Amino acid sequence: MAKVIIHAGMSATGMGSIQRSLEGLDDGRFVCPELHETLGHGTVLLGLFAADPGRHPELRKLTQQPEKLKMFVAMSRARLRRAIASAGERTLILAAESVLNMTLPELRQMKLHFVRRGLEVRVTAYVPDPHSAITTAFENHVRSGKPLLPQLPPLVPLYKARLAKLDAVFGRPNVSLWPHGATMDSGERAVRDFCRRLEVMPERLSSLRTEQRIPRDMVALILQYGVWTRAQKLPRPSRKDMLLLADMLHLPDAAPLRFSASLLQPVLAAHTADMAWIEDRLGQAFPAPPDGPAGVQALDELLVPAIGVDALLRREVERIGGTPVEGEDAGPRMIHMLLAAKAHPPPPRPPRVWPRELRSMPVLTGNPITDSPRPMVNRDKKLTVLWSPKSACTTAYVWFSHVSGFGAEVRDYANWPHRHRQERYQHSHFYAASLLDDPLANHVLRIIREPYGRAVSIYRHALQTDFADRRMARFAGGRFNAESGYSFQTFLDLLATLDMPAVDIHFRPQFHPVERVRKPDRIINISKQNLMAELNAFERQCGWPETDFTDLRWLNDMERHRKAKQEPLPGIALDETVFSRKQVTRLREFPSYEQLLTPEARAKIAAIYKVDFDAYADYL
Repeated sequence: MAKVIIHAGMSATGMGSIQRSLEGLDDGRFVCPELHETLGHGTVLLGLFAADPGRHPELRKLTQQPEKLKMFVAMSRARLRRAIASAGERTLILAAESVLNMTLPELRQMKLHFVRRGLEVRVTAYVPDPHSAITTAFENHVRSGKPLLPQLPPLVPLYKARLAKLDAVFGRPNVSLWPHGATMDSGERAVRDFCRRLEVMPERLSSLRTEQRIPRDMVALILQYGVWTRAQKLPRPSRKDMLLLADMLHLPDAAPLRFSASLLQPVLAAHTADMAWIEDRLGQAFPAPPDGPAGVQALDELLVPAIGVDALLRREVERIGGTPVEGEDAGPRMIHMLLAAKAHPPPPRPPRVWPRELRSMPVLTGNPITDSPRPMVNRDKKLTVLWSPKSACTTAYVWFSHVSGFGAEVRDYANWPHRHRQERYQHSHFYAASLLDDPLANHVLRIIREPYGRAVSIYRHALQTDFADRRMARFAGGRFNAESGYSFQTFLDLLATLDMPAVDIHFRPQFHPVERVRKPDRIINISKQNLMAELNAFERQCGWPETDFTDLRWLNDMERHRKAKQEPLPGIALDETVFSRKQVTRLREFPSYEQLLTPEARAKIAAIYKVDFDAYADYL
């Protein structure tokens, strides 16, 4: 039976190192998938199964943007489903510390999700001793730049509250709790121990990613600086500032942070029952904390500068060309100087030089790239046509050239009408003069297509041509390309990551920037209306002769030969089926639109092209 192992933490056990080291593992026995480009497995699972995803800091912003949250959930569900399918009979590993933040109903829902897909669910977790857990939580508080001396009682781990629910939901035989011993004080050791327990060969991992702990004196230095900035009413230092400071300063003979037994004993006394529960559950007692003069006896000790730190700071300030300072707060002031020196903004970028043919070309709003696709403009007809790739753009340009009087030139120039648009029309005096006459004062015609079908057409076009190859090569570590193929769902995942104003016009929404200042006079939706009949109606409205489209036989022949077949293909989940460039060559072996436009795909498209759905709601 296929199996999923959910590694649930806890904190202070090298969890981050385990997550980053195992992600991407794919061998004969185990698969540890990438479920998101930047977020960990735990955040993804919270997004899928938490009743209130906003309680997780990384998802809080998404809950304020329902469409983005909806897209995130749809993408996460699809990726998890693909991960389960690709694992087959191998064991799926999910490193998800955030699972411990789930409630009992949420855990049951997550378990049910896997069970329904034929997976046996196992849960593992390392359990740190209370002294290590408190120390790591204290370090994390200080790293965050919070300008307050943290108190120890809130940092005590609540073992039963966090772990007992795992036994209740998954069954005690399916939950393995492992003591996180003193011999695993580095991230690499935690990863190796985890691999040993699961019988994963460490050499199968692409790399061992470890977390570095910061020494006691650095903890004190960062804490002192945070307290000083609060007293001076300066902006709170960021986590990045704190990491930068730790990177800049190398304290001599640095010892790790450790709290004395005498300091921790009163704090832990209030948790005797919880300690007894976890020790019974583990089947062993926690080791006594080491004591001695090296341990912090009182938290106020961390507000006293360590011996030699001022001298180190003075050397660093002199090295950057600054002047060391004296006084009670010399240390924090010099830290401020060092961080300010590191925070100089980068020099401004030189102005971009456009190619000559673009510099000399009049444009609508000042930028020949972001104005794309450039409207078709005719000053004599007082006509401006807004169009988009994969929305009958070829027919639109042939019609425009016909009513503008150069249709025969387009027919004779090249087999592909857009070559004439790009190489002749947009370089012509006629085009330049038409732009200078205020094209937004013309009759503005907008030709659109419903976004769902257009997204499928863009996908097919990406497989047939090379316009998406470079973007796909950068996506997901270069795992996908048109030659080996990728699915419609993978293509939508790529679209969701794009900065639309900066990409190829085939990717972009149909809504054009000029529509913010000038609404079209007429909108034709080719998905619901007959384009040629509507163009004839527009011509009548303008008082022009109607185009006889039977005279444009060459256009009809060209469109008939290039139009893709939309016949259903056998199979299920075709939106997740990989299609390659070879398969779609000559428009063969491609499913019908409805087979690709599953509810999940539609949800993604609705989020990606929300601007189109909003702008053209009355026409879709």
